[in-house]
Amino acid sequence: MQATAIRIVARGRVVTDRAAGERDAALAIDAAAVLAWLFMDNLAEATADPGSMAGAARSGQTWLMSFLYIGTFGSFIGYSAAFPTLLTNVFDRPDIALAWGFLGALVGSVSRPLGGRLSDRVGGSLVTAGSFVLMTAGALGALYSVTGEHLGLFFASFLALFVATGVGNGSTYRMIPAIFRGAAVERGGSAEDLAVMRRQAAGAIGIAAIVAAFRSPSRVPKPSVRTWQEVANETVEAVTDSMGVGAHAS
Repeated sequence: MQATAIRIVARGRVVTDRAAGERDAALAIDAAAVLAWLFMDNLAEATADPGSMAGAARSGQTWLMSFLYIGTFGSFIGYSAAFPTLLTNVFDRPDIALAWGFLGALVGSVSRPLGGRLSDRVGGSLVTAGSFVLMTAGALGALYSVTGEHLGLFFASFLALFVATGVGNGSTYRMIPAIFRGAAVERGGSAEDLAVMRRQAAGAIGIAAIVAAFRSPSRVPKPSVRTWQEVANETVEAVTDSMGVGAHAS
């Protein structure tokens, strides 16, 4: 019973630490926004280009790439939320979720430049297709690991998913300028056509990012008031049982 009480208290401490971490992160974001508003004054030459964005929106290639980017970047966001949540809810390891929950987002971010470099060598379409194949294999492994509660396989499958999404993010973004450059060459390849398509490619990248971010399942479950009450009640019951209070009372 003492071990049970210690474990429940530890789980309550994990919930407390997580809430404190979320609060600190929110404060850091607010501080960064205020500092950027006050001191980020070196962007005088950066102006919006609605015409390029409108031109990119009229291209079917823009929406096709946006759909692909939902599959890579949207999956990256969803997996980043699911990784620590499954560790806590399925494997009952909130300690691992708190200590290593950041690992997936880190691996995915570090893998992103690799997708761009591979695309330069073998082509963005092949790299993007390969990333979706790897994501399928990783998802099947993750499903099997959750069903059988195989923690090692779960970790390996999710790391493979994060690598695949990171590589896919880089390769998808690398494809967009190449697609619009090819369209300029088909028009004749003049300097003016290349300049127009370069601006439209920038607009397509912005549209793809907006669409993927809008469709990303970024909601992460948060501890509720009932959870705090249950942790407190279970802690009291476990401690009193371990001390024999319940037996004397009965």
